[in-house]
Amino acid sequence: MGQMGQAQPSGGRGPEIVSPEILTEGKVVFRLHAPQAEAVRLESPDLGGMPPTGEMDKNDQGVWSLTYGPVDPPITMRYRFNVDGVSVGDPRARGTSEANGTVFSLVHMPGLDIQDVRDVPHGALAEVTYYSKVLGKFRRMHVYTPPGYENNQEKYPVFYLLHGSTDSDDSWSTIGRANTILDNMIASGEAVPMVVVMPDGHVTRAGVPNSNGGSFEDEFAQDIRPTIEKNYRVHTDRSHRAIAGLSMGGGQTLNIAFSNLSDFGYIGVFSSGVFGLGGANDRRGGRRGPSWEERYATALNDPSLKDGLELLWFATGRDDFLIETSRNTVEVLRNHDFDVTWKETEGAHWWRNWRGYLNEFAAALFRDPAAARGSASSPAGTVSRETPEHDTIDVIRDIAYREGDSKAWRLDLAMPTAETDKLRPALVIVHGGGWRAGEKEVDVYQKMMTDYAKKGYVTINVEYRLTGEAPFPACIEDVKCAVRWLRAHAEEYKVDPDRVGAYGHSAGAHLALMLAMVPKSAGLEGDGGWDEYSSRVNVAAAGSPPTELGRDVPMAKTEWWPIGYISGEHPPLFLIQGGQDRIVRPELTEDFVEKMKAAGADIKYLKIDGDGHGVAYAESLDVTDPALEEFFAKHLKPPTSTEHTPTSSAVQSKSPWVIVEDGGTGPYPAVVTEDRTLPGMTIYRPRDLSAFGADQKLPILLWGNGACANTTQEHKNFLNEITSHGYVVLAIGLLDQIENRDESSRQMTRSSQLLTALDWIVAQNEATESVYFGKVDVSKVAAMGMSCGGLQAIEISADPRISTSIICNSGVLPEPSPMAAMPALSKEVLKKFHAPVLYIMGGPSDIAYNNAMDDFSRVSHVPIVMTNLNVGHGGTFARPHGGKFTSVALAWLDWQLKGKEDASAWFLGEDSKLNNDPEWKVETKNFK
Repeated sequence: MGQMGQAQPSGGRGPEIVSPEILTEGKVVFRLHAPQAEAVRLESPDLGGMPPTGEMDKNDQGVWSLTYGPVDPPITMRYRFNVDGVSVGDPRARGTSEANGTVFSLVHMPGLDIQDVRDVPHGALAEVTYYSKVLGKFRRMHVYTPPGYENNQEKYPVFYLLHGSTDSDDSWSTIGRANTILDNMIASGEAVPMVVVMPDGHVTRAGVPNSNGGSFEDEFAQDIRPTIEKNYRVHTDRSHRAIAGLSMGGGQTLNIAFSNLSDFGYIGVFSSGVFGLGGANDRRGGRRGPSWEERYATALNDPSLKDGLELLWFATGRDDFLIETSRNTVEVLRNHDFDVTWKETEGAHWWRNWRGYLNEFAAALFRDPAAARGSASSPAGTVSRETPEHDTIDVIRDIAYREGDSKAWRLDLAMPTAETDKLRPALVIVHGGGWRAGEKEVDVYQKMMTDYAKKGYVTINVEYRLTGEAPFPACIEDVKCAVRWLRAHAEEYKVDPDRVGAYGHSAGAHLALMLAMVPKSAGLEGDGGWDEYSSRVNVAAAGSPPTELGRDVPMAKTEWWPIGYISGEHPPLFLIQGGQDRIVRPELTEDFVEKMKAAGADIKYLKIDGDGHGVAYAESLDVTDPALEEFFAKHLKPPTSTEHTPTSSAVQSKSPWVIVEDGGTGPYPAVVTEDRTLPGMTIYRPRDLSAFGADQKLPILLWGNGACANTTQEHKNFLNEITSHGYVVLAIGLLDQIENRDESSRQMTRSSQLLTALDWIVAQNEATESVYFGKVDVSKVAAMGMSCGGLQAIEISADPRISTSIICNSGVLPEPSPMAAMPALSKEVLKKFHAPVLYIMGGPSDIAYNNAMDDFSRVSHVPIVMTNLNVGHGGTFARPHGGKFTSVALAWLDWQLKGKEDASAWFLGEDSKLNNDPEWKVETKNFK
C-alpha cells in the first residue's frame, strides 16, 4: 500500500506494517499480515450507511489491506478482521473498545473538533473496581474526574452516564470519547467541571446466566452510588446529580430516575424510551405502557417531584429503529405534565449521534435552569423582562416574531436600559447546530446578545425551525422573517433599520450570510408576514461558514447557499475560518472569498491556521471577539456616535488579524492587525496584552519598508518575531497587502506617516477605552526601516521622542535622490541624530553599503554601531523569523529600549558576540 505504510521485510520477521493508517484526504487504510489466509474481511458496526463488512485484498507479501473513505465528516469506528471465518482484532492497533462479549480494535479520524484530543487541561480516567453486594461479585466501572480535581478539596457535581446493550463500561470513554469531549467542553467553558461515572450496565457477560438474579437498577442504588459518594468529592443533593443513557442505558435511566425522582435534577435519554408504549409500531416489544406508568405512578403524578427537575431531555435520530419508542415515551411524559425537551435529529442508532447528544446534554448540566431547559421549556407566548447583573440593559425573552404553532418562532431581545431619542444599531444572532440541533439558549449566543447590548446595540437572538420540524429552506425563511419583524418594530425598540447586522457560527453562519446576500426575488421570504419590510441585513459576519454544502443531496440546491449569490453588490462581509476545520473545509471558504473578491465584493477573511470548527465559538476568542467587534462598529456605528458606551478596554481592539509564523518564537505570540483610526498603517503587537501594564510596558518601533512600499510583506517575519519579544510595531503599509500584493502596495508613502503613528499610539496609551491604555512605554521609541524605509527612519530621527534608530540596508545618498517616492536627504541630516544608532547591512554586495559606511564615518556626536553580514541588499528579513538580522536588532532594542545591559555584549569590546562570529563584521564609535 505504499512506502508510508509498509516497509521492506527485515530478516525473517515478515513485512513491517502500519494499521490503521490515517491518510490526509480523509481515508484510512487497514492492514493485516496473514499470508496463509484464504479470505479476510473488515467488520465494523460503525460504518453508517455502508455495508458492515468489506473484502480485503492480498499482496505478494501476504499483507491484506482495505482503504476506507473518504469520510466526511470524520468518524471514530470499532472494527476487527474476519480471517477465514474467525474474528480477530488488529494486532497493530493501539486502541481497543470492549463490547458485551467481545473486543474491537478502534480508530479515531481527527477532524470533529470537540472529539479530538487538543492542547487543553485534561482530566483523569480511572478504572475503578468495587464489590457489588447486590450481585455478589467484584465489578468494574470507569470514572472521569475533571482537570484540577486532584489539586483541591472542592466538591463537584456528578453525572452518571450509561451505555447500550452491545457495549460495556469502557464504551463511553473509547468509542464514545466522553472524557475527550468533556475535557474540551470544560476548557472552552461549554460545560462545568463534573465527575462522570460510567458503570457496567450488564449484570453478567453475554452468554452467562445471571445466577444471582439481582438487577442493575438495584446495584446502582445500593452499590454504585454509595461507592462514588464515599470515595469521590461529589455533591449529594438533587441539583448536582444527573443521569443519562443510550439505548438500553436510556431505559435503565428512566427506571432508575423514576424510582427515586427526588434524587435527580437532570435526566437524559438518548435513542431510547419505555419499550412497549408503541404497540405494533414498537419493534422492541417488551412491557406494555400502562405497567410502566403504574409502576412509577408516584413519580409521574406527584407535582412536588417535578419542581426540582431542571431538565428532562430526549434525543433520537429519525432513522433510528427506536424513534417511535422515543416519541411515544415523550408523549406519555408530557401527558403527565412533564416539561420535556425533545430533539429529533438526522441519523440512526449509532455513536455518531450519541457523541453529539452527550455534547449538547453536558452543556446544559448544572447551570441556570432556564438556560438548561432551552426553548422547549418556555410556554408559548410568554414574554418576561429581567434585570441582568449589569443593570444597564433589559432582556426580553421568547418574543413571537410570527404567528403560528411552532415553538421555534421565538426570539430573545436585549437593549440598553437608558432612554434615548437616538436610533441604535441592531445585531441579529443566529445559533449553529447543523440545522438539525442547537438553540438560542446556548451560553455563547446568550453572552453575545447581552455583551453587544451593553455596547449600545439592540440585539436579537433568533430561534428557527430545525430540519426535524421542517425541511430546508424553512430555516432560511424563519431568520428572514425575524429580520422583517425587527424592522417592523424598529420604532418601538429604537432601532435604526439601516444599521442592522447579523452574526452566526457554523449553520448559523450560513444563515447570517443568506440574510446579507439573498434578495427578495429569490423566493425565500416564506409566509411569516411583515412583507413590507426588507429581510436583508446591512452587514454580516460568519464563523466557520458553510458557503456550499458540497454534496449531491436535496439540501445542496444552489439557491439555498451563499455560493449561489456571487456578486459585488452585497453589503460588507467578514468570514472567519479555522485552518484545521474538517467540517467546513477551508478550501471551500477560500474559493467563495476569491470569487466574491473577483466580483468586487467588500469581503474580509480571517483564517486562524491552528483552529478547527470551534473558531469564533470556543477557540481563539481573544482574537475573534475583538475582530468581530471592530467589524460591526466600523459598519454599524458612525464615528461620532454618542450611543456607544465602552464597557471594556477591548473596545478598540482592531482586526482582522493575521497570524504570521504561529505568532513568533518569543514569550508573547504576535498578531498583525490594523485600526480604522490609523489608516495606512499595519500594527504588529502581542496577541494577549494582559501581561503589560504598570510593571511591564511595550516599547514602540516605527518601521518604513524597502522601496518605501505600502506593505510590510517582505519584512513581516522580521517584524513579527521582534514583536513576540514584547514590542509594538507601527509599520507603514496596508494590512490587506501583507500576503498578496497588488497596485495599492506601490502607492507612495511618506516619512510623516511614522510620526502620525507615534502620535496615535501616545493617544491610545492615554485613552481608558483603548486596549493599549497604560501598556505602552511612550518614552522608548525606535525609528527603523529598510532601504528607502531606512531613509524614512533617518528623516524622523530628529524628533526628540526617538530613543534610538536602526537603519537596515540603507544610507544617505551622496546627493539627494530625484525620485519622488524617496526622501530627498542630504548628509546634513546625519547631524540630527541625537540618540544611539545601529546600522545592519548586507556587506559589500549590498547596494547601500558605500552610503552606509560613509554615514558611519561622518557621525561623531552619538554612539553608533555598524554591523555587516554578507547577504546582500535583501538582508534576511524573509527568512524564518527574520533570520540573523532579527537577533542583532533584538539585542540592540533590548539594550537601548529595555535597559538590558547584558545585551551590549553583542556589540561592545573585542570579545563581543558579533566580533566572535566569523560571519559578522562589527565596528563601533563614540561609546564611553
